Amino acid sequence: MPKPSNANLSRQPFRLGDRLVEPAINRITIGEQTQKLQPKLIKLLCYLAERPLEMLTREQLLKEVWEREFVNDEVLSRSIALLRQALGDDARRPVFIETIPRKGYRLLLQPVTGDVHRQSTERHNRFKWLIGLAIVLLILPLAYMWLVKPEPQPDNPIERIIDPAQLASRFTSQPGVERGGDISADGKQALYAKLSGQGTGIYIGSLEGGAHQLLIGGVEYKDSPVFSPDQSQIAYQLRAAEGCSIMLWDFATRQQDALGSCWNGSSSALDWSKDGRWLAFSYAAPVGAGIALLEVASREITVLTYPENPEHADTGPRFSPDGRYLSFARGNRITSELYSLELDTTHSARQLTYDGQLVNGHDWVSDNRLIYASDKQAFQALWLLQVDSMEVSYLGARRARRPMYSIAANRLLYEDWQYQANIWSVSMDQDSQPQPLIVSTRYDNQPVFSPDGSRLAFGSNRTGSDSLWLANADGSMARLAYSVAGARVSRPAWSPDGGRLIVSVYDEQGSQLHELNSEGEFIQVITWAGENASNAVYHPDGQRLLFIHESPETSQLWQAGLDEDNRTSSWVGAILANRVQVSRAGEVLFTRPAVDGIFSVQLDNFQQKLIVPGFQAAGWYHWLVVNDSIVYANPEGVWKVAVAGGQPGLVSQFIPTAIGTTMAMSDDEQVLLVTRTDAAEIDLMLSRLSAEENR
Repeated sequence: MPKPSNANLSRQPFRLGDRLVEPAINRITIGEQTQKLQPKLIKLLCYLAERPLEMLTREQLLKEVWEREFVNDEVLSRSIALLRQALGDDARRPVFIETIPRKGYRLLLQPVTGDVHRQSTERHNRFKWLIGLAIVLLILPLAYMWLVKPEPQPDNPIERIIDPAQLASRFTSQPGVERGGDISADGKQALYAKLSGQGTGIYIGSLEGGAHQLLIGGVEYKDSPVFSPDQSQIAYQLRAAEGCSIMLWDFATRQQDALGSCWNGSSSALDWSKDGRWLAFSYAAPVGAGIALLEVASREITVLTYPENPEHADTGPRFSPDGRYLSFARGNRITSELYSLELDTTHSARQLTYDGQLVNGHDWVSDNRLIYASDKQAFQALWLLQVDSMEVSYLGARRARRPMYSIAANRLLYEDWQYQANIWSVSMDQDSQPQPLIVSTRYDNQPVFSPDGSRLAFGSNRTGSDSLWLANADGSMARLAYSVAGARVSRPAWSPDGGRLIVSVYDEQGSQLHELNSEGEFIQVITWAGENASNAVYHPDGQRLLFIHESPETSQLWQAGLDEDNRTSSWVGAILANRVQVSRAGEVLFTRPAVDGIFSVQLDNFQQKLIVPGFQAAGWYHWLVVNDSIVYANPEGVWKVAVAGGQPGLVSQFIPTAIGTTMAMSDDEQVLLVTRTDAAEIDLMLSRLSAEENR
């Protein structure tokens, strides 16, 4: 029989009352309902379960569970709240986790280990046998009716939905960029924003066909138009250099009014509650962005979320059909996950996906299902999420982003993206003009010169997924060097001797550092760098890596040894960072989340210094270090300044426009590489969700 145990529980399933905890797969099961948790939450629960009934101090939990990560009490409080939510516990009347005021926490139940699956199955089978006998006696009179009645099919069965691209037609097809907004409550019309040389206009069109009408024009940038539930008004975001405003436009009067300010990030969006009372939006927090509600009548704001990690933003809020939940994406431009917040409660947001990739829009298709766009298989496509079980299924529609769904009319509208980014060469000869160096019909980016200047590593999605490519320095002989099935490979960096490369690999497990030889052949995974390691560079001694460790709470600067006798990793002080570079002399330069400037830090004493005070935090990927100089871009041009300080000098007015690490400079500092998005076409596609048997 299973017995209470306080042994190491991190690898074996155990029970807390009727809750089954499976640490190996980060899962908790209550009856027939299962949910996945963040690995850190499972680790915290296991630590508590290994010491049941023992009061554990907050300091002890932070030290043992988060180890060398720099986190504060708020992170622990939030994690305990999430555990209670997952267990169905109440802090006021705890059954599982008790708060010891001003001291810590303790687990109130003794965990039970052993063959918990077999024990549960036997009890469940006995119960099912008794219930089954009772049901048989009750349903015999209705047997005939059941035999002739067609078997009901589940609503939109996940595994049988046809690829929406097979059923799609173009809702817009004009040259340029059309960004989706909203489908009306009756499912008959759609709003969208169209970007052109004359500015951005907001258009409306019938889903049944016909000409589209310009509603709101002007040169200002506008996005995320949404219908009010009664279809009498439109809310949208108006963006300018000085900030973002939420605007309200009335169909009857053709007048508009400013309701309030919003976060000026590119992934921000609006949604209207079903009763028309609230607008959900992203607000600018002191660092990052959170989700808030704007009451349209009173214009009062209620803050709902505040991301722990200053590098993260909460974006794209969507109300569930029944109005109980508000879903949103949390992350940055590299990775983000879906979360759901139950309204009218004090519960923390629940994480819904653990893809380790980038969410590019989502919408509800029922009270328990979400459709979302993600590159979780290293290419952009649509996925369907069953919220209660967190089951995810591939839908299709490659290149699709920002899905919008009408439950009333079963209409699906999504953006079809086709874009081209090329790597340009800029000679430091003042008489020369920029020349295209690496050109394709896809997205080429992240260029890095080899130390001897003869070769070039870069990232490209030419094969359909983000991979590492190598070429000669003049752009010739470009070839695929390294790819990982179902993962994105990015951020290459050369070792000082040019014999190795380090790349960041993003998959459903998070991000890892892979080391390759100079031809792109796999050597090893830097496992001791831990989970969520990325954006690594070699130290000039060739025996260390500097990299970024990102978690839901922090983005920190870490270092890892590469010598056989020093395969360990450690944080660099308590430094928050999102990008790191190292000079030839070994000076470490970094940028901070949501903080302007480029900084240096000494590895021996962690002393920091501001080097480039005017560098904007939003452009954290538009800079690099070459030799002992910093090269960075801003809207006025590309500049170079010595690491030791001094007056920056203009290098070029040919600035990068792509997303990601966009520049490189040769070791002799005579050639600058710049990545630019040279073409972008976004059309809106109209489709539906259809099960195979209804095709």
